[in-house]
Amino acid sequence: MTEPKELEVKPKKHRKYTEEDITAFCNDIADGLSLNDTALKYGMTRYALYQLLNRNHLEKYMAALNQRAMRHAEHIEHLAKQCEEGKIDPRAADVSIKARIWICSKYHPDFLAERLRKDVNVEHSMRQEHLNTMKKIAKRRAEIDEKGTEES
Repeated sequence: MTEPKELEVKPKKHRKYTEEDITAFCNDIADGLSLNDTALKYGMTRYALYQLLNRNHLEKYMAALNQRAMRHAEHIEHLAKQCEEGKIDPRAADVSIKARIWICSKYHPDFLAERLRKDVNVEHSMRQEHLNTMKKIAKRRAEIDEKGTEES
């Protein structure tokens, strides 16, 4: 396997990123490097890298985030095993596992998040509510009028 080449840092307005560059960015993110650290590695700002990936290469960026989430999930298994074997403190493992679960849920919510999905459809029509109230009032008046005629 060849070593990934470092990108030549050029002034922002003159820099064109190739597909090879985009692949390098996404590979670093997939391997666990944060967006900020990846940007710094290549002489960019976090915002510039985010905009580049999110606007023009969203599919590759999302794939990298999914790979990163899976990497965290695999590390959770590793931490659990080390904890079971008594190699690390359970409290330290718990903190690390919870942090990684949170990260996973953000990067790959459909697959790794622990949450319930609820579809809520609420339609509130003031017109319908007013009509229902008027019907109740009319019904109550009819009951009162009926009692009044029965007593006479």
